[in-house]
Amino acid sequence: MPSLEEIEVRWQDILTAPYPSDRSAAEDGIRRVYRAAGVREPHQFLWFENPRDASVAAELLTESETGEIPASPSRLECIRATREKLIQATGVERWEAVRPWIGCSVSGELAKAAWSVLHRYPQRNQAEIKTMTERFYQYALRWMGSHHGIVGKGVALSLGGEVFNLDDGMVTLQLVQGGVDICTLASCDYLGLQDEPIPSLIAVARNCFNWWAFEGAAVICARHVGAARDDQSRWHNATGPAVEFPDGWSVYAVAGDAIPAHWVQEPANFTIAEIQGRHDPLRQAGISLYGRERFACDLREWRKCIREDSPLLREDLPADARTRIARFRQYQASLPLYDRYLAGDHVEVWRELQHLGAEVRHDPYTGDALAVATETMARVASNAQTLIERLVDLAYEFETEGAATDEEVLQLEESLRRMNDEDRTRRMYARMAPAARESMEALRRENVPKLEKRLRELKASARNRDIRALNAPSADIGKQIREVEERLGPLPLSLRTFWEVVGDLNLRGNHSSLNKYEGVVGDPLVVNPMITFGMLPTGDRLEISEDACFKARYSGGESYSIALPSPSMDARLWGEPHELMFVDYLRLAFRFGGFPGWDGKPRPPKEISGLTKGLLAF
Repeated sequence: MPSLEEIEVRWQDILTAPYPSDRSAAEDGIRRVYRAAGVREPHQFLWFENPRDASVAAELLTESETGEIPASPSRLECIRATREKLIQATGVERWEAVRPWIGCSVSGELAKAAWSVLHRYPQRNQAEIKTMTERFYQYALRWMGSHHGIVGKGVALSLGGEVFNLDDGMVTLQLVQGGVDICTLASCDYLGLQDEPIPSLIAVARNCFNWWAFEGAAVICARHVGAARDDQSRWHNATGPAVEFPDGWSVYAVAGDAIPAHWVQEPANFTIAEIQGRHDPLRQAGISLYGRERFACDLREWRKCIREDSPLLREDLPADARTRIARFRQYQASLPLYDRYLAGDHVEVWRELQHLGAEVRHDPYTGDALAVATETMARVASNAQTLIERLVDLAYEFETEGAATDEEVLQLEESLRRMNDEDRTRRMYARMAPAARESMEALRRENVPKLEKRLRELKASARNRDIRALNAPSADIGKQIREVEERLGPLPLSLRTFWEVVGDLNLRGNHSSLNKYEGVVGDPLVVNPMITFGMLPTGDRLEISEDACFKARYSGGESYSIALPSPSMDARLWGEPHELMFVDYLRLAFRFGGFPGWDGKPRPPKEISGLTKGLLAF
């Protein structure tokens, strides 16, 4: 029987070491797993050369079971290419024939077979399995860094210079094999358990990155063939890719945490603002790469810039644009950049002001900068009002308080239906480790009464159906802004002026073609009111809006937010797929009639041309 140290090294290498897949061994192992579960062997093995494509393929093949996939811009091309590959691999003529050919997922059946074997062992063996699984869990935490806890191969992966989130697959890529978590397989290996399908699952885990089981096919991801690791065997490379897959697709990582590729590829552009715009653990990885002492020093200097602010930034300025600009001319007779902006030099004026950095908050630039920002946001407000009127004419169903309540009622009813479905619960628990099953059941028993109470309250409540898509600034917005700046540092003048002149904007709602059409999430333009913002303890960020998926009533991901402090004319909108500056994001949104999710998509709705006609350039 191998020693614990030998098993630890073996599974450490399975998780992190680079070596090519033995594809024949993986396929043979999968066949044995199917047979042990009493499921007919797959007639096809679909290999993918990186986990992004493999996970997208698996998600596409289960789309009919889980609903449509929200297609963000960063994923759309990958989804198209993966569909084409699946069509070619299966030999069918069109996409609609692929899923019937491959069939439904059988992962639940395979998992049930594996766990039923484990449950047949005597209580003493089950206790040993549980003890060793917990030990390997701690090992994996040490090997894989902090990203989402025990993630390992399931880190958020780098794609085209950004962190690519693989949704739920992000936390299961390598740590679940055939429905059994990798730590349980490691404990079974140590204890020498030989009842099928356990040995076959272990053989498959050695020879692929991850795999998904369907009736007619198995989707398999090849192992990584290159990796740089630190002295704790975590993926780590401060100068290049940390992990490489057979087709050259790479992961950039520091101490086991995935980072955006451009942090390494473009070190000159790796600034403190890049780090401040991220959540932990990515923010911590960025600080480690930047250098902790250097980061602390630069952050202190960055926060000091507010000390010389122009007196204009401490005034309670009026919301009316003309009155504001008259005040700026009174304060500062010459406004050359504002005059150029009025003449139509919109983009270049904003670019020049952005290049001034923190100087836009200091005289003699502040009056001119605020005048440009005021004129810009006055046009934004006018365009927003025009869009709202046109959307009403299109019978667009704006999200109102009453509509949101209706939606929440439907979601609660569906959640309770699923939570009270004993057959579904039994199938789900069959795929879980015992400890996870106990925890999930306790959580279910605790939450059902709470959800039922909330549902009763909502059904008894009144419904407000008034459309409030555009709301004027609050009377004390200046005070709110100063409080935030005193606590977290300067806001960019663009966002500050939006709240002072526009207020808040919410185009969320439903329409047959503008939003959630042909798999495209329209991502309606939303800028939340300042009073609703959470001041996040990690990263000092202000949330601007929810992400596109959340707006479309999917589970959602990272919110769109601005990093603070940001002593400049404008700031990058983090989390938004394009990661544009805030004003550029507004320009993009109005170019698509308030639905920037259509950027880059084929066949945008015909309604967009009517929505955008005659909008003011800014």
